[in-house]
Amino acid sequence: MKTLLLSTALLLAGFTSNAQICASSFKRNNGNGTCGSEGQLRLTFPGGCPNTAPIIDSVYTNGSNSNVVFAAPDVSKCNGNNGYVSYCVVSGNMPPANVWKIYFRMPNGNTYDCIVADGNISVLPVRFVSFTAATTANGVNLRWVTAEEMNNSHYELQRSYNGTDFKTIAYMMSAEEGSNHAVYSYNDKQAVKGTVYYRIMQVDNDGKFTFSPVALVKAADKMSENNFSIYPSVFSSKLTVQLKADNNTEADIKMLTLGGQQVAAQKVKTTQGNNNIIMDNITGIPAGAYIVQVYLNGSLAGVQKVVKQ
Repeated sequence: MKTLLLSTALLLAGFTSNAQICASSFKRNNGNGTCGSEGQLRLTFPGGCPNTAPIIDSVYTNGSNSNVVFAAPDVSKCNGNNGYVSYCVVSGNMPPANVWKIYFRMPNGNTYDCIVADGNISVLPVRFVSFTAATTANGVNLRWVTAEEMNNSHYELQRSYNGTDFKTIAYMMSAEEGSNHAVYSYNDKQAVKGTVYYRIMQVDNDGKFTFSPVALVKAADKMSENNFSIYPSVFSSKLTVQLKADNNTEADIKMLTLGGQQVAAQKVKTTQGNNNIIMDNITGIPAGAYIVQVYLNGSLAGVQKVVKQ
């Protein structure tokens, strides 16, 4: 995963005394090096050693002020493009390895914040604040809250009945890049009676992924009689959407890229019972992975990932 670098400031090529610059990474050093036994923070800045380096006003980890005080940096001891600026601890304890929010102070007294990552850890592009599952009269309501989304493509909501074998049941596109607080929800109408396990697979723009903690719930009888499937999962010219509807209605089928761009759509009348719908307007789309969403009477009935050869 890419190192997380977020700043509301400008990254300037010529570092002036009032320029707002963010470190691209840091390393902690407890007890040796430039600062001696006090401990030091080594910050690496984009473009190599800056002419002047900002003063650290405060450091927050997990939303709390670490209350550690750092001395002003000595940039004369920074050397080369791969060099780092040392910030010596004056008082307090060095915060643990983590993702830090560092508030820098400029010579004019203004402060700005940067989120940087310890150079020794892999940084997640998404931090899950919460993930809950609760039964309702209409299904299982799933809700998750995230913070600090960066380099995030989409989410795959997965369900399991044994806690081991998970199947993707829905796809959700990521919120705006850099979002500090995003809320997502999905109503699973297909859960069957018994214990149901849910998790979220978070997928980066580069295809790497991580999982959320697992949430479980006791589901009542099956919430909906709409059965849904698409085949083949790997296709060359057309797809068949198999759908069981509770009544006569209209199906709205959409095909999206993993980035959320619609590439094909089709509306058809459905009848009560089993329906086989042929999607044959997708021959010309480029090869790759896509998401197919099927709506019945305006409500999402199913979603499935397919691959065009």
